[in-house]
Amino acid sequence: MKNFNKKINFTHLDSVELEDWSYLPAVIEQSNEQSGVKMDAGESMIFALQLQHLRAQILDRPYPTLKAKQLIPQQAESPPGAEEFAYIVADQVGMFKLISNYADDLPVTDIKGEKLVTEIASFGGAVHYSVNDVERANMAGVPLTARKMISNRDAAERKFERIAWAGDTAAGLFGMLTTPNITKETASTKAAGGTNWKTAAGAANGTAVEVYADLVRPKIQQTEDTNEIESPDTYILSLADLEYANSIFFDDASGDSALARFKRNYPEITVESSVYMKGAGAGPSNVLLAYRNDPQKVAMETPLPYNVLAPQFRNMVTIINARMRTAGVVAYFPLSITVIEGL
Repeated sequence: MKNFNKKINFTHLDSVELEDWSYLPAVIEQSNEQSGVKMDAGESMIFALQLQHLRAQILDRPYPTLKAKQLIPQQAESPPGAEEFAYIVADQVGMFKLISNYADDLPVTDIKGEKLVTEIASFGGAVHYSVNDVERANMAGVPLTARKMISNRDAAERKFERIAWAGDTAAGLFGMLTTPNITKETASTKAAGGTNWKTAAGAANGTAVEVYADLVRPKIQQTEDTNEIESPDTYILSLADLEYANSIFFDDASGDSALARFKRNYPEITVESSVYMKGAGAGPSNVLLAYRNDPQKVAMETPLPYNVLAPQFRNMVTIINARMRTAGVVAYFPLSITVIEGL
């Protein structure tokens, strides 16, 4: 009787990267022939997969940090079914003038209002999974439904974040950077040339004095243009520009970076970063967004935050729909927002 009690030698796999499995049937077939064991292609592949270690933890692909809800005032004044969000901006007219004794023609003071309207748009996404999907996931120990719903919620939050900063042209919604009538200016021209803080190759272009001047500019501009009515309390930069402002130092004994001196001189201003400031200006160029974080000045109107509907069952497939409704960013007083381009 033929003896099948033989050892299988896999030393020939030591230098092989276990990423592309296309080579395995041929390699294992060669090993089988050397060992005297006969397996078909399917059995060979199953045997090879048993040698692969699968990490228990599932790795989620990273996405940019979502900051809009923390940095932009949020409101939900409209009912979920509203198609438009309207508001009235009131103003005062008339003034006191010099009058004579027994005067009967005093100047009239009054108020006037302007009604403004913005559209409310709906956004949605669905999760689908079949009976087979659930059974396979249970066998593999993967919480399929929960992970699919987390993915759905994350997609909604990323859409919300993009609308908050950049708006949505197709839906007719505005974001902080695209709101009409806000003040847009270009950064100062640097001694080394151009307006950018750094060159295209990433080398230093703006000195600490020049970077500091660009940081101070929105503060001075709003104060002067509005007769001290408006003054920003929040700055948003790209992360690269924020780090640059924090790493370019004055050529004096203070040891201050441009950002450190700005924060010391204007402690009431919060400085944060967002990926949406990168390339958002003309050129494209990075931008500095300065505004007052006050719901009386600007807010994002969201009548219906992320909302999950009841599951629907179609044959062997379960469908879960989710939606949200928003009017985007509403700037009640656009002069309270300034964008400096060309960084």
